[in-house]
Amino acid sequence: MLAAFLAGQTCAEQVFDTGKIETWADGYFGGIVENGNVSGAVVSIVSGGEVVLSRAYGLDNVESGAAASPITTRVRIGSTTKTFTAAIIAQLIEEGRIGSVDDPVNSYLERVKLPDNDGVEITLRHLLTHTAGFADRFYFIGARSPVPVPATPRAIRSLRPEYVRPAGARIVYSNFGVAVLGYVIEDTTGKNIEQAMQERLFEPLGMTSTNLAVTVDEPYGLAKPGVIDTTGVVGPTPFTAINPAVAQTGSVVSTAEDMSKYVRALLGHGDTFGQSVRERLFAPLAGNARQLTKLGMVFFVDEWAGHRVLSHGGNWAGFHSWMTLLPDDDVGVFVSLLSEPLPDTLVERFLRATFPASAPPPSPAIVSAYTTYSRFLADFLGPKRALPTEAQRSMPPIDIDGVYRADRRPFETIEAASSLVYFGADTVDVVTTDEGLYFGGAGPWLHDGANGFVLDVPTRPMLAVIPGVEGGPPAIVPDIGIYTFSRIATLSDPRLHAVIIHAVVPLTLIGLVALLWLGKSRRAIAPAGIGFFGLVMVLLATVALEPGASLMTGYYAGQPLRLVLFVVAANLQAIAGLASLPALKDSALSTPIRWTIGFLIVLVVISVAIFSQHNILGFHRI
Repeated sequence: MLAAFLAGQTCAEQVFDTGKIETWADGYFGGIVENGNVSGAVVSIVSGGEVVLSRAYGLDNVESGAAASPITTRVRIGSTTKTFTAAIIAQLIEEGRIGSVDDPVNSYLERVKLPDNDGVEITLRHLLTHTAGFADRFYFIGARSPVPVPATPRAIRSLRPEYVRPAGARIVYSNFGVAVLGYVIEDTTGKNIEQAMQERLFEPLGMTSTNLAVTVDEPYGLAKPGVIDTTGVVGPTPFTAINPAVAQTGSVVSTAEDMSKYVRALLGHGDTFGQSVRERLFAPLAGNARQLTKLGMVFFVDEWAGHRVLSHGGNWAGFHSWMTLLPDDDVGVFVSLLSEPLPDTLVERFLRATFPASAPPPSPAIVSAYTTYSRFLADFLGPKRALPTEAQRSMPPIDIDGVYRADRRPFETIEAASSLVYFGADTVDVVTTDEGLYFGGAGPWLHDGANGFVLDVPTRPMLAVIPGVEGGPPAIVPDIGIYTFSRIATLSDPRLHAVIIHAVVPLTLIGLVALLWLGKSRRAIAPAGIGFFGLVMVLLATVALEPGASLMTGYYAGQPLRLVLFVVAANLQAIAGLASLPALKDSALSTPIRWTIGFLIVLVVISVAIFSQHNILGFHRI
């Protein structure tokens, strides 16, 4: 057995030879800097307990021109922060202060209690694996004003999404679920999450350049990534604070050098994490599909060409990070890419949805380090999986054609309006042909004869088809396996709704001419109201916004007033449309005027039909 172990170690050393790693890193990261995909990048790679690569490429600060450094360039690691939160939960279980992952979370919460999900108590397992059944929300994920830490009960309740699927039914990524784990840590230890991470993780690991940001101030020494368009860097990425109430989900700021210390500990070097803690963190606890990524204690648990892989990524404005562990090879990687695409304007979003050939080319900026993770593993280990055989490909695929929408989205709050603002960006078309499956136009994905489809590219990603929840429509799971897309009716396609509403609302401004036609007559009030409230909606959606901002921007920063006013205007316009109906029978009005009022009413009916599907009509929770 010892000989087999040593042979495995020798094989791993050959695969991840330091010279190969250096050549790969210089080629890959140097290339994406040179090609204008990022303004900078930092990377650290650990092998055999030693840092074998610690390098930086491009710029730390696009304003000063300072070069990036693996030692001093401080990056926001985004949701990779969740692994630190999970690590403390694993430590508390090891210490006996938490019984097990299957304990009800309410046993450890003091400030608030989570309601049952249709009679099912929410457990720590549900929160660690994103299976509690929460809808997704981005309300107040950012912040512009100070927020108290620890979070108040009122703040926690305001952030809690509704349940939209049975507990345990599916993995659908949830920031709030992991935020609750932070509240568990605070309530169990009596220390705020910043103190807990500092004392339990950062200090023991010697991560002296790392902290959990729990204020809305820009962290000291933070890198300044570039905003990138087709011409190159056009300015720095504006700083946006993460709401301190959910800091445990994404607010760690660190360096590549410090992250290598964390990676080394997770691989079992040093005494910060014992074997039992690491086993708890990495053991698969849930999955959406048998052949795709599973979830441990927030860690993505996967297999690549027969090698066990554990990872987690994170994104926040300007920063795109990924941490990868190959525990059986004793190799770990941390990378952070500095880049942010120039946001599309409203006109550009409309063109991409209606006349894509007329829209300007998209920014080349990289928006996720997942592609770097996949490229690294493919270049060193080969394709993730084998291609389906000819016999498998020829088997008739199941009937899955249609429009699919991400299940990670808001359902019952006014945030559902985001699907109109961003033209159904969470929606894709799925089409099967004799060649295979096309997902959002990409393909063909080759049928494996069962419920999977593999794309013939070097990384060999897979899509899996799974049954619907409680007899609902089928869903498609991407390879990463942490969210799903469910089939929706064609007429429920938010892309169609967005295009129509962006044409219809401006047309309702015709109602303003009613004041010219009908003077100060009472008959002018309702049709003019249609035009007035249409004007209000247009102004709210377009005027006095910062470059790249939208109707939703303030909402995401915990300032929903603009969106709330839009909702109020939409409801008042619907009332004005109803009040205009009697004018259609008013013989004192000329036929052209009545026809115009009728046209306005039709526009309002269309708006009502669309707005009602996106929580803009009626009363909905913010």
